[in-house]
Amino acid sequence: MGDQGSFTNKALDEAMDQLVAVWVVIFSFVWIFYRNKFNPWNLVQRFLRDLFDGIAGIKG
Repeated sequence: MGDQGSFTNKALDEAMDQLVAVWVVIFSFVWIFYRNKFNPWNLVQRFLRDLFDGIAGIKG
């Protein structure tokens, strides 16, 4: 019984660690965008344009 309890606690700890890591990454990106006064939409558009250019280049 004790083993089962410790296993669930370990799994929960690992899940929490992963969740914290994800939030840290998200917060870092948001902070960078905010600090640099980036317009994320411009970045997304540029990324999509590069992506489509790359696909067109591969097909062409």
